[in-house]
Amino acid sequence: MIDAMQECEISKPYPRAFDAASYVLGVEELAQLLTKAGFRDVTVETVELGCVWAAGDDAVATISGTPFGPTVSGLPVAKRERVQAVFRERLECSPAGEVRVRTASNIARGVK
Repeated sequence: MIDAMQECEISKPYPRAFDAASYVLGVEELAQLLTKAGFRDVTVETVELGCVWAAGDDAVATISGTPFGPTVSGLPVAKRERVQAVFRERLECSPAGEVRVRTASNIARGVK
C-alpha cells in the first residue's frame, strides 16, 4: 500500500507515514510498555496470521480502513483510481482471483 502511494506521488498524510517502523512495536518494547503500565506476568508472542480476500477488489478496499483511507478517498477520482490500480497490481491474486497475505502480530497477555 505504501509503495503504491509513493509510486503515485501521494503526499504523506502525517509525519513518517511511509516508515513502517514508526508504528511497529517489537516483542521486548511491547512487554516493557505493559509492565510499566502496571501489568504483571506479561508474555508476548509473535503469531503469523493469514488474511484472505475473495477478490482483489476486496483487498484493495482495505485501504479505506487504514490511516491512509482519508487521504486516498480525498484524491481526485483519476488519482484515487491510479493508487488503487497500482495497489491491486502489487497484490498476488490466485488463479481464482483470491488474495492471500501473510502477516505477523505480537500478541500480549498480562494480569492487571
